[in-house]
Amino acid sequence: MKKIIVLLTTALFVFSNSISVMAADSGGTNLEKKKEIIINEIDQRIKLLQDERVCVAAAQTKDEIKKCHEPIIAHNKEMKKKMKDSRRKGAASPSEEEQSN
Repeated sequence: MKKIIVLLTTALFVFSNSISVMAADSGGTNLEKKKEIIINEIDQRIKLLQDERVCVAAAQTKDEIKKCHEPIIAHNKEMKKKMKDSRRKGAASPSEEEQSN
């Protein structure tokens, strides 16, 4: 059940981030750059899920399984905070802010 929630949360981040990136298009931005940003974010989430899968497969107790999920929870909280901050600042997306820094 938790994996389903994680996957749905991940899909929600992908969807919401792609909408925010597309909505911020002022006509002068490069589509290829936006695609690269989105693909990089997807790759990052895939890596987190693969790491969690390896961890869960090696886990021997429920506590170890719970610890495997902690990096995903931290990532989701970080992404949520970045999205919230970017909305306050009026920025297009957290990823574009990271790339401009």
